[in-house]
Amino acid sequence: NESIDLIEKIYEKEGVDFEANFVLEKKAVFVHGHRGRMQQALFNLLTNAKDATSGQKNRKITVRSELAGEYVLIEVSDNGAGIPPEIQDKIFDPFFTTKDVNKGTGIGLSLVQTIVKEHSGTISLASKINDGTVFTMLIPIVVDAKTVVEAKSKILLENSTPKKKLCFNALVVDDEEEIRELLSELLVDFGFSVDVAVNGADALDKLRQSGTKFDVIISDVKMPVMDGPTLLKKLKGLGLSSEPKFLFMTGGVEAEVMPKKDCSDNDLFDGYLYKPYDEDVVYSKLLEILS
Repeated sequence: NESIDLIEKIYEKEGVDFEANFVLEKKAVFVHGHRGRMQQALFNLLTNAKDATSGQKNRKITVRSELAGEYVLIEVSDNGAGIPPEIQDKIFDPFFTTKDVNKGTGIGLSLVQTIVKEHSGTISLASKINDGTVFTMLIPIVVDAKTVVEAKSKILLENSTPKKKLCFNALVVDDEEEIRELLSELLVDFGFSVDVAVNGADALDKLRQSGTKFDVIISDVKMPVMDGPTLLKKLKGLGLSSEPKFLFMTGGVEAEVMPKKDCSDNDLFDGYLYKPYDEDVVYSKLLEILS
């Protein structure tokens, strides 16, 4: 529910219709795992489904969950173009993509499979050309009463701890509108004033022209016109009286192939935020670098 609430309105603006069928909604079902990582897997599947329906007249994504024996079944389906049979066995390979250059890294489904395996689950797909694709995740449920009680206690504790407002100015730089909107809404909830830029060049213009002093810049790594690392280097040449903190945002697998933070120019930034965003992780990271 939380994942769909975050993106449903954004997707609907692009003409995508959502249908959700949550059989589990009123049942106390627990899995043992990481909330943020599971949400990351869902976001990747939903993004793939949206891209797959591009060009369709009636774009539709269906999300379904139910109990399947000792597993939770989570299904994401679309009415897109489908995946050719000859490449279906490669679809989870790292860096394999059918998308155009600059439109996909080929790490999304590989990351989903990694996350599902971390949760002792499986993922499979069924697809027909011109008839859409269905991805099905099976995650084992927790049947141990002690684990369930501990999970409930942790949830209650997390929800009872209020976050103090972070009254800072942030500049979010990303060429994907939905990412800009998602992160901006999250930052506003934290107390930030937020401005956005569509690439590094646009961000530099705002830094030169804006009367606002930005406390932190959160930038995507790969963007057209000017990417994140180039923006970081050019930022150092602006001679600002007080330089903002700088965070890169990137996918988990993509970050693994990037230079480490203490290498060459990368000691000039303050860390990574991973897409999609775990609210508590983002808040903790911002609190750490701005306190």
